[in-house]
Amino acid sequence: TEAINRALYELYCRETNTQIRRALYFPAGTYLVTETIVIPSFAKLVGEGADCTIIYLDQSVDISSLTAYVARYGDSLQQTGANIGNNGATPPRNIEISSMTFQTGPETDVFLVEDATQCYFDSVNFLGPYTAADFLATAPAPITPATILSADIAGVRFASTASLVCNTITFDKCRFSGLTWGLNTNQQIGSVTVSNGNFTNLYSGVVLGTGSVVNGGATGFRTVGNLFDGVYAQGIIYDDVSLNVTAYNVFYGVANNFTASTPFWPVIEFGNDNNASINDLFQRTDSAANSFA
Repeated sequence: TEAINRALYELYCRETNTQIRRALYFPAGTYLVTETIVIPSFAKLVGEGADCTIIYLDQSVDISSLTAYVARYGDSLQQTGANIGNNGATPPRNIEISSMTFQTGPETDVFLVEDATQCYFDSVNFLGPYTAADFLATAPAPITPATILSADIAGVRFASTASLVCNTITFDKCRFSGLTWGLNTNQQIGSVTVSNGNFTNLYSGVVLGTGSVVNGGATGFRTVGNLFDGVYAQGIIYDDVSLNVTAYNVFYGVANNFTASTPFWPVIEFGNDNNASINDLFQRTDSAANSFA
């Protein structure tokens, strides 16, 4: 943990001239961390492949002292939360992460995108501890769908302030698996794109605005060209939000409680006007749709 955070600080926090910065390269392997990795503005992290370079939060230690994420954005001084932008620092922006995995255990979210603009994830995995067998387990098994739901573990969450609203964030060719939620937020965000990805072994896939929505929540969120398969409940929920779209996604085993054919939920659920589904494809049969649309 200390080595990675120190390398990020040396490369991206000591020098203000962004034109001379270099990528931080992670050779193939599993990097065990015991605290949150803070990724500063203008950082570029490159692995050797999403299944080859893995940053894994080691929860064999006492996690009570840990912050709540495997990794999160920081400003140009690695400051986070209410301190972002203090001491003349540049808020999170132009951060690029590619070809690596962030993996968590049963008690911690994977990644926090905070106060950020123009940031990109390419071929990145966001992984949790759950398997398909866990979603099929019934009480009194130690892990059941109910315990997965109560664990409330997200692959990605967002945090914004009124002056620093997360916007222009792209997730391309990313995988979300083994979690309660793929992406989940009630925060105000704008122009986030999730494209060409894979959602599997989740309670729900993309969830926006199901709680106390901040300043209208998400707008301009685009879920485009992804594959959803092995999602226990809804694939996509756009609840108390507007101006969001889902398009050209394919939904196979979604919203059927991991059974073969019986539907229990809508595949896509809208809770507000001015959201749209365009050319999405559903494996759900006509007869099944008659009992649950």
